[in-house]
Amino acid sequence: NDESLAQRDLLMSLEFLEELRKHVDATLDSCERSGFSAIAKLCRDIVNSPLCTFETLQQWGVCAVTGRTVNRMLLINNDTEHTVDDNLAQFLISLWSVSHFELIESARAQVTGDDDIKHVHIY
Repeated sequence: NDESLAQRDLLMSLEFLEELRKHVDATLDSCERSGFSAIAKLCRDIVNSPLCTFETLQQWGVCAVTGRTVNRMLLINNDTEHTVDDNLAQFLISLWSVSHFELIESARAQVTGDDDIKHVHIY
């Protein structure tokens, strides 16, 4: 029946997200061991922050990850403030989104009044 298929799809989606989170954690551990602690710390801050804002700034600055001077920055606000090269924006916003899928879905359900997530598929 449709409900059992929806439940199966939901479980598969949640399992996929959990595996993705494990892969992200393992990758960040590897980054730290390999000397890329700046990117690992930034990513862990984003993953562990329930609220995070991202703002593009058209200004010169030094990227907190690469140390390069760039003319377009991404300002990340969570518990702390980070400025990084705007070229990292898609990756970092995606990282936050994947890490907080349940929070995003919960907010969607509150806004729409629909707590049924059988329509959500992540593959």
